[in-house]
Amino acid sequence: ASQDIWALSLHLLTQLSGLQSHSGLPGGLDVYDSILRACARAGPWQQALQALALMQREGGVPSKAAYASVLESCGGDGPKAKAPARVAQQLRKARDLAPEPLAGG
Repeated sequence: ASQDIWALSLHLLTQLSGLQSHSGLPGGLDVYDSILRACARAGPWQQALQALALMQREGGVPSKAAYASVLESCGGDGPKAKAPARVAQQLRKARDLAPEPLAGG
């Protein structure tokens, strides 16, 4: 069920990617963050990376929380990791350089 939700969300996001809102992102950063959280819960790390890349292509700047969601979808380190170690390492570096969320937003 949760996989159906993220799959539909990601499909809709890719359909909307040509239509940009005033903020430059279809639906704004909240839409991307919601999709990344859904991917983190369902575990499809490849789709989480796809949503992150689409967010960046559309001009979005991922927050630390966005990177944390993608890292969660990768399954952590060690034998239970779903993504290759190099992917998780790159995501951790990017997360550490990501901006802090704005107060109240």
